[in-house]
Amino acid sequence: MKKSRSIVSIHIILGALCSLPILVTVITGLFLILRSHLTWMQPTPSKEVPVNVHELVSPETALNISQIPVNSVNTIIYKPHKGIIQIRTDDRYEYHLSAKTGAIINDGAKRTSLFIRLHEGSFFGTSVRDFIFLPAAILLLISLLTGIYLSYFWFKRELKHSLIKRKKRAKQIPNGGIPNQGTFH
Repeated sequence: MKKSRSIVSIHIILGALCSLPILVTVITGLFLILRSHLTWMQPTPSKEVPVNVHELVSPETALNISQIPVNSVNTIIYKPHKGIIQIRTDDRYEYHLSAKTGAIINDGAKRTSLFIRLHEGSFFGTSVRDFIFLPAAILLLISLLTGIYLSYFWFKRELKHSLIKRKKRAKQIPNGGIPNQGTFH
């Protein structure tokens, strides 16, 4: 009896320790899934007319037209099939420019990198990621696998007990549960 209580208490303590990292991972994962619908998380995707590769504006021209400081640019992404150029700055701001003219179509803060870092636990540092988030993920996987394993045996046991109960009931009813046919005239 004491052994089962200690296992339950260990299970409760481990569950409590794992719950916060798992909760952070689930919530940030939901935000990352919905990021294209949340305008405060990243700029709404812009669509222009697809542009031929020969019609693309050069990076220098796009930066000059849009007046984005060159020293703050982190990434430039060309998407000719969508007709846009995405420019991401060091301060996590994103500009969508027309790939043909270089004019700014849309801009806004890009917070997805923050949510990705929160989601994987690296926001809190590598030691928190490696010693809290990783063990929580492993314990969640172990809990899932042992839960599937235990539920298989639980269902198997319940099925066996229900079959035994049916057999007992069938023995208690006279004629195996079939009504007496001699009473009809």
